[in-house]
Amino acid sequence: MLQINKLPEEKWDDFKSLRLEALQKDPLAFGSSYTEEIEFTEDIWKNRLQNTLFAIQENKLIGMVSFLVNQKSKLNHTAEIYGVYVKYEFRNKKIGKQLIETAINLIRQNRTIKKIKLVVSAIQESAVNLYIQLGFEIVGTLKNELKVDDNFYDALVMEKIF
Repeated sequence: MLQINKLPEEKWDDFKSLRLEALQKDPLAFGSSYTEEIEFTEDIWKNRLQNTLFAIQENKLIGMVSFLVNQKSKLNHTAEIYGVYVKYEFRNKKIGKQLIETAINLIRQNRTIKKIKLVVSAIQESAVNLYIQLGFEIVGTLKNELKVDDNFYDALVMEKIF
């Protein structure tokens, strides 16, 4: 049975393993890299846990999504979703959709939030389609936003307004 929850701080190393796997297996999906994040300290991983939800099946992490609510006074009506990943063997089972819907529901508990934004690599067509299905709209293109192995990739800016 699938559960979507936060993790306790002592499970930070499980988060680290999943995130590093994501960066290795799906480098075009993230603005960060394995070589950057492998150097993170335990404290950094523990801090990042606070804003991350996990898909858990049979006590194993199989997916994740992170989100932030902007704290700046002029932007505190906005939130951002990032770091979405589902292990390859669990894709096409609506797990990513459940993760993002849960994140949206948590974000919406803050009644001041009027917009959720995200940036997704244009080459990640299934992710783009999922976000559209969940009510996000493409509002712009960032040309040559990612550089992976000397190749450049565009990213799409998407938002959902309430």
